[in-house]
Amino acid sequence: MKKTLGIILLLSVITGYGFSDKLSKIGVVDISRIVSNHFQDSAALREVERMTTDYNNFLSRKNEELLQLKEQKLLAQEQGDEFRVLKLEDEIEKLITFMQQYHNTKSRLIENKKENLLSSQTFLSEVIEAVKYVAETEGFSLIFKKQDPDILWISYDVDITDMVLEKLRRDAGRN
Repeated sequence: MKKTLGIILLLSVITGYGFSDKLSKIGVVDISRIVSNHFQDSAALREVERMTTDYNNFLSRKNEELLQLKEQKLLAQEQGDEFRVLKLEDEIEKLITFMQQYHNTKSRLIENKKENLLSSQTFLSEVIEAVKYVAETEGFSLIFKKQDPDILWISYDVDITDMVLEKLRRDAGRN
């Protein structure tokens, strides 16, 4: 936050000393929108989507299995079969523990894969080149990520995401 405030303060000081023509436009770009709109065809993103689908399907099956075990336990309780009730309670507890461990492990793997995608050198260099092109052709002096937590307010006029997406599509021959 201090860094961003320092940049803003520096810009204010510089523009106050007659250099406003050089530092006149500041913009933002929404990286997550670029990923979802432009890179949806990438193999890495498809892999993340496949992992997410597999994760959700697996947990759905396990939730169904858990529900069946709970129904069997209720039936055993109604029949007064205490041995079966205890056995089912143990199975339910083991399944819940397994599902929690599975969730923790797989969700971490998926998040790491997403982060690796967003920080891959190919992805970053392609996005940075497009941002640089748009910034230079449109007269922007400084571009921030829209998700920057230090940005308190943004005018839609400074969002260059659509222009960056258009540039990436042209470069990829998908315009």
